Amino acid sequence: TDEGPKKGFVRAPFGERTRPTRLYPLWSTPVKSMADFGVSVRMYFSTLLAMAGFFAFAGVLNLPLISYFWGDNYSDGTQDLSPAVRGSAVCVDTQQVKCFDCFGSMDADRLTNVIFAFKNACNFDDWLLPGVLSWGSSILLVVQFGVAFFWLQRKAEIVFDEDMQTASDYSIKVNNPPNDALDPDEWEQFF
Repeated sequence: TDEGPKKGFVRAPFGERTRPTRLYPLWSTPVKSMADFGVSVRMYFSTLLAMAGFFAFAGVLNLPLISYFWGDNYSDGTQDLSPAVRGSAVCVDTQQVKCFDCFGSMDADRLTNVIFAFKNACNFDDWLLPGVLSWGSSILLVVQFGVAFFWLQRKAEIVFDEDMQTASDYSIKVNNPPNDALDPDEWEQFF
């Protein structure tokens, strides 16, 4: 039901025909409502939500790198690339140079038998700042994933499991009971 002071969703039993039902909304269903389908489904969607947040954070961390690689002071030939690739570290500014220690399948000039190779003409001199930014964002993401998936997810699993009541919540295991404890009435009085 999505009416009243306590909004939420209730999973209809299979074959429900007496009350009107509808599907869970795709974007506005709270993760807590996924517990109707089991703890594993709720853990899956909470993990998916956390990963979306992590990757959005990674995108924000890498905005300085994207703007550096997008600019003309890195590579002059990036104007012809699609926008999806232009902000990456791809370097299309190349020139052919003679290669004296190359062998095999390189382009060889048939007259002089000199082998030519493509050399990047991109600006690799000031790579300290982009390298440090990339390394730092990678370390932050690894730490974030570690905290989220080893600590927060363990806590979330306990909370999710406590929200779902099962028979194991009311079960008791007795280790090493006395050999003469066979009467159920005696066990009932004991507990």
